[in-house]
Amino acid sequence: MVSSLAYAQGGSQTTTLSGLVADAQRAVIPGADVVVRNNATNAESRAVTDAKGDFVVPGLAPGTYTLTVSLMGFKTFVSPDVKMLAGTPETVKVTLQVGAIEETVLVTGATEIM
Repeated sequence: MVSSLAYAQGGSQTTTLSGLVADAQRAVIPGADVVVRNNATNAESRAVTDAKGDFVVPGLAPGTYTLTVSLMGFKTFVSPDVKMLAGTPETVKVTLQVGAIEETVLVTGATEIM
């Protein structure tokens, strides 16, 4: 008698984006709105930073996302090319600059990964 065992290989098909939002003096920013938009599907996920300036956006499908962080009294932060891989959580650090929310700081290139 021959027996064969099959082991399930797999893992999560989604991932999590988390991060810290602070100002230029490294003071954490609670209450900031975080929007993560899938560039291919336009599906959005949202979060708000907690008292420590942290946010977590779980359940993201693999792909490229636009990260937008805003709060009254600060310029809006936009990073259009945040790449997410299945089962590989990413962590970013966002620095908001003082200014009007109508002003936008567009980040080109890589977002700082912590």
